[in-house]
Amino acid sequence: MADGSSCPTSGTTPTGPCVEPSGPTTRVAPAAAEPWPAAAPVSLLADSVAVRAARTESFGAVSLALVDASVVGATVLTAAPASALSWECDSTSRTIDDASYSGPAGDNWDFTVKNCVARSGGYVYSKAKVTWDAPPWYAGTELSNPFDSAYFRLYVKHADAGADTVLGKKTFYIQDNLAAMNGAGNGSWTTSTAKKYVGGKSAYADGALKLNWSNDGKGLRHYGFSGTRSV
Repeated sequence: MADGSSCPTSGTTPTGPCVEPSGPTTRVAPAAAEPWPAAAPVSLLADSVAVRAARTESFGAVSLALVDASVVGATVLTAAPASALSWECDSTSRTIDDASYSGPAGDNWDFTVKNCVARSGGYVYSKAKVTWDAPPWYAGTELSNPFDSAYFRLYVKHADAGADTVLGKKTFYIQDNLAAMNGAGNGSWTTSTAKKYVGGKSAYADGALKLNWSNDGKGLRHYGFSGTRSV
């Protein structure tokens, strides 16, 4: 396992592993979701999607609005006209070493992230699908040994001459999703659809894995994937 460099502080997507400082790598339960801005009232849904949404964490001052009628706390967010949207997607793959393990067994994870973007007027919609192929010996575990925590961060960004501007971001806790792999070590998970008002600005969707490997002392590592084209 190789040490990563420091993560950039702007919206630039790293091309390789990087390190986000953190405290000791003891396992800490994900923080409760930050409250969302008030939305038009619709019917409450209390299903498995709602339970998963409750484990979603929001980072930063700007939040994206989930639009698949998932429940965050007591707020139900407005549904998006997903069937009317024309999606543009980009898929990239990378192999990531399990930094918590240095033994002889195979420990590389092959991840593919498909980032998608759509536009309707001044709103930009984004979503992503994460697919993975891990060694079968990870299957059937809670993955508490390789990970202290695992997240996927979905971005809406504006392309600038220098560092791209992050217009909005949403971070999802995905360790339980990764643990739901099949016996061969394969699995996939898709984010909720999100929307962000950008007015006349162009914007694109981007995504990154944020993995905190157990006992490596590096905290959250950022693994970037290619974004979509701007819309």
